[in-house]
Amino acid sequence: MPPTPFFGLFEGFSGNGLPGSFVAEVLWRQVSVNGHVTGLEAMYDVVDGDRSFTALIRGGTNAAGAGLLDGVILAGWRTGARVHVEFQRHLASEGGCVGAPLGKTCFEGIIQVGRAPRD
Repeated sequence: MPPTPFFGLFEGFSGNGLPGSFVAEVLWRQVSVNGHVTGLEAMYDVVDGDRSFTALIRGGTNAAGAGLLDGVILAGWRTGARVHVEFQRHLASEGGCVGAPLGKTCFEGIIQVGRAPRD
């Protein structure tokens, strides 16, 4: 059994995929001294047939839960391509996200994948 990451493991779905078609493993997390932003580094696994990939991303979130991260695909579809992630955290008290379990904080966003580098 693989170790549980210290900062968290998040599971969800990508596009119209099944639950579990998206997994985020937070590798590093640090809140700024003033508490206004949180730095993040994560590994994203997206399972979508022949477009499945694993990306390493880094960026952060603000106090309102808006996140911006950038990285690169390390394995799978379009290995070497740049990745840009934007998301919004929705607290359970706000009603959550469409398709998410009731009473749970959730994240909703988009992953933009660039072109694969030429050989």
